[in-house]
Parts: sequence; C-alpha cells; structure tokens
Amino acid sequence: MANLIDYVKWRGDLPFDTFPLCEIDAAILSQVAYWNMDGIVPADPKETMSMTALCQSAVLEELPPYCSEEDRALKELLGTAERFKDLALSGFVNEIDPEQETQFAAVTFSFGKKKQFVAFRGTDDSLAGWKECMDLAYYEEVKAQQKAVRYLERIAAVTRGELYIGGHSKGGNLAVYAGAFCPDKINHRIMAIYNFDGPGFNQKVLEKDLFKKNQYRVHTFLPQDSLVGMLLIHQEAYQVVHSNASNGISQHHLVTWECGPKQFAYAQKLTESGENTGETIREWLDSMSYEEKQHFIAVLYDLVDEYTTIGQLFTAKNLYKVMQEYRGMDKEKKKIVADAVGILRKSLVGDMIDDVKDTYQGVKETYQEVKEKVTDKIRQVQNKK
Repeated sequence: MANLIDYVKWRGDLPFDTFPLCEIDAAILSQVAYWNMDGIVPADPKETMSMTALCQSAVLEELPPYCSEEDRALKELLGTAERFKDLALSGFVNEIDPEQETQFAAVTFSFGKKKQFVAFRGTDDSLAGWKECMDLAYYEEVKAQQKAVRYLERIAAVTRGELYIGGHSKGGNLAVYAGAFCPDKINHRIMAIYNFDGPGFNQKVLEKDLFKKNQYRVHTFLPQDSLVGMLLIHQEAYQVVHSNASNGISQHHLVTWECGPKQFAYAQKLTESGENTGETIREWLDSMSYEEKQHFIAVLYDLVDEYTTIGQLFTAKNLYKVMQEYRGMDKEKKKIVADAVGILRKSLVGDMIDDVKDTYQGVKETYQEVKEKVTDKIRQVQNKK
C-alpha cells in the first residue's frame, strides 16, 4: 500500500494554491521536524531557507531517532517537488536540558500566500524527553508545553495570515496544547491542529474551558494498534489509520502509515489489541494517586539518570547495571517501584482473565450449539425409524 513517499510522487506537482494543505502534508512536515537541522535552518523566524536548500544540506547525514531510510527517500523528493521545494523554513529551535528534564524542538514552514505550518518535534532519543513525556500523567503543564505556547507566540508576532499547527507523538500533544492556550489574538488565526499519534491529556487539563473551546479544530490520527496515542485521555474524536507495520510500537512511525492521493487510508476502529493496551495503561495510571505517579516516575528516572539516551540504556550491559542500582535502593524506593509494577500487573492480569472468560464463554456457547444440532439430528434419525 502507498505511503508518504508515494503521496509526494502523486501530488508533488501541485502547488498549495491549487491543492490546499491536507492531513498528509501535515504528517510529512511533522516528520521533517525530526531531521537534524542544528546549524542549518535559521533560528531567527525572520530568516528563511528553502526546502531545496535543506534537502541539499547534510540534514540526514546521520539518521536521528524516529527517522529511517524512507526519510532519505523523502528528502530526495521534497527537494525537487514543485509542491514542497519552495517551502521556507525558519525559527528552528532544539533545546534539551537534562537538569530541567526538558526536550523541545520546533520549526516553521511558510507556504502559499501568508500561511505558516508550525511543526513541533516529538520525543527524541533523549531520556529527558521521555521523562517529560511521562510527566504528562500527573502535571497540568510540562515545560515543553509552556515552550510550545511561547514559540507559537513568537512565530505569530512576525508573520501574518493563517496558522496551521501539528506534530507527531509528543509533538502532537504540544500542538494541541499550544493551540488551546495561546492568546486570543493568535487563536483566531489558527485554521487546524494536527495530532499524529500523540498522547492525550490528564483530566485537569481536559476540564479547562479554553481547552474544551478549541477541540473542534483538532484532527487526531492514530494507527490501528496505537500505543503512544492511547496514553491518557482523548476528549476529541480521532481517525484510525491503516499502518503496514505489525505492532503498536512500529506503527508509531509515520512512514508506515498508508495513504491515498488526498487522505490517509482509514480503518473503521482501533484493533482489540489497540483498545486493550490503551485501557490497561489508563487503568494503571488511574489506580495510582497523584503522589504515587510522581514518586514512581522520579524513582524510575533516578535509576537511569546517568544515561542520556534510550539507546544507551537498552543494552544488556546497562540494563544489568540498572538492576544492580535497583537492588541497592532503600526499602522505601523499592516499595514505590514494586507497588507501581504490581498495579500494572494487576491491570494486565485483569485483562487476561476477561479474555479467558470471554473465550470460555464462546467455547461453551459453541459446544451447546453443536450439542443441540447433534441431538436434533439423532431425534430425526430415530423418528424416521
């Protein structure tokens, strides 16, 4: 099935004035936000560089997290396609602060007549980014969300016309948050907000009037076995997209999403696996108090604090070291981790018990149905005699 690369081949000859920005364009620009733009795209929102110039640079000399060889193919096409080559990029920021446990990156694309697409980068490979993503479970606002609002304000101050906002993973969450909590003078310029498999929000955020008022502009897309996108709560409606990958983690990558010439290839609903995973994680989070969540994540982060990236952590040698550090923890910290894991296990076991019950009931009903048919057949034979 076709993907983002095929879309550029199909629609690459159509300028935005002829064929307006659509959800697939938004996904492509959200994916580009992951590229290595440090020292390449101007940080000043008043200075720009073209997509062609970006694609001719060393932007993908090394593949960053959440990028693959498909990104290199995408780069070759975007740099020459009529639709994308003259996009003006500006205002690139990339801030990772382990001490503040913050990861934030964003870039702005100008296109058509006075139109801007603000793309927020999702969680990268930094542990600071993943810690901040977990913080969404109990904080009303994380630092990256604050930065997203300020970034949108800065871009709006030097531009005119329509604003579109989007992002993948945590970037989608940031886009929704910035769109909801930016000042009124900016809010009315926002035409659409795109959230690609980004986590939802905790109940405290959902209850705010500003957040409720802006949900009609949010377009959320989840793959059929969504994992990241099913974290926390989605108040808005969402579209389920077919992914050609086999599981929720692999399906998180935008390059696996199937599409047509105008929109994604939709599924009717999430798979049972996608729904169950989201429900299990929500039950786990809901079962812990605010303080328990905060303590658990703090202790968990302490365990892996000496590493800076997910890649460094997930090696046999380093995981062994983490286990050794856990054994050396005091009883109170061990109990925090053990209790949280125990609650998660209980949620998982509860789901499995429900599955077993459903399976047993199904087998029982099938057996009863077969038994009745056999009994009827025996009676028919006996009656004929």
